[in-house]
Amino acid sequence: MHKTNICKITTYWVEKCVYPENNAINPHVHDFFHCLCVLEGKGKMTSDKMVYDMNKNSIFFIKPNEQHGFENISKHNLITYEIKFDTQQEDLKYKLINLPFHINSSDYINNLFSMAYEEAKIKRPYNTEMMNAYIVQILYTLLRTENHSNQVIENLDNPNKTDGFNKVVQYIDRNISKDLSLEQLSEYVHLEKVYFLKKFTKLTGLTPMKYIKTMRMKKAKTLLQFSDMSITMIAESVGFKNIQYFSRVFTEYYNVNPSLYRSSFYKKK
Repeated sequence: MHKTNICKITTYWVEKCVYPENNAINPHVHDFFHCLCVLEGKGKMTSDKMVYDMNKNSIFFIKPNEQHGFENISKHNLITYEIKFDTQQEDLKYKLINLPFHINSSDYINNLFSMAYEEAKIKRPYNTEMMNAYIVQILYTLLRTENHSNQVIENLDNPNKTDGFNKVVQYIDRNISKDLSLEQLSEYVHLEKVYFLKKFTKLTGLTPMKYIKTMRMKKAKTLLQFSDMSITMIAESVGFKNIQYFSRVFTEYYNVNPSLYRSSFYKKK
């Protein structure tokens, strides 16, 4: 495929890859971006001494000169869509470099990968332009998703936007280790429960319970990095009475279990 440019994106490679049982890609680096979306199968991805589960609907966004490697750990094929590209557009490159390494995909993003791949493989007018247009959509969808996640906290903590809803944030933070309910939160700000739920969800894109769980995971991640607390104590301090459930939720959020995350973080230090 010839190199093509759109919005200062240079696309090198678009492929649907099939990795058989026990197949492995050894750790390596390259000087361009590599975006990998898992369609089927299971694997293990390593990057900078961190190990991530490769499951369906996982996206791994690999930056230039970032060491990475992966292997198929199941008895079935590991199937991925993969795009290798670069950009000379400095503002876009800066934003892409700051994307997380692991991102959850969606049906919409998966469909964009599929359409980019189909355009890469057919020969008809403007297929390269269409392929690159889909890739640009993928990139900006990922950026938009990450930007929305970052704005959730900012929106809730801004009293000019929330009519005092920042008080709820402070209340949740002070009581993160306790059982919290929708009724409890709505009563705290003297609002009817249904109205509170709609207002909170509109402001954040998250229900109150989803927001609480997200905050618990963020705090647990920080404690795993910087405290000497046991994982059981960390789980209790962020409101989990069951260590197995805490481990399962943490793994869902960060694609690595708490114990492995802590050991990997210390190795990096």
